[in-house]
Amino acid sequence: MVANALPVPEDIARLISQLRQRLDEIEASDTLTALRIVGDLDSIVETHGSYAARMALRSHTDQEIAAALGGMEMATAARLRRYDTRRYF
Repeated sequence: MVANALPVPEDIARLISQLRQRLDEIEASDTLTALRIVGDLDSIVETHGSYAARMALRSHTDQEIAAALGGMEMATAARLRRYDTRRYF
């Protein structure tokens, strides 16, 4: 967790940790399966990231979002562009 960032719920943090560990194991032996998993994760990020970014931008300043994510405004803006490309075109 990044200092000063909002904490991730413990159950989600545990799932992310387990997912990273398992993906590391799979990458070592089956790169095609690992790639498939990454594609599935991309789909989740695309759907939920886009929605969360739009909702956050409606009710929070860029500074508030950066603080919540534990990053600098420029890095946060890049992340939001990746999540919600419709806003930036």
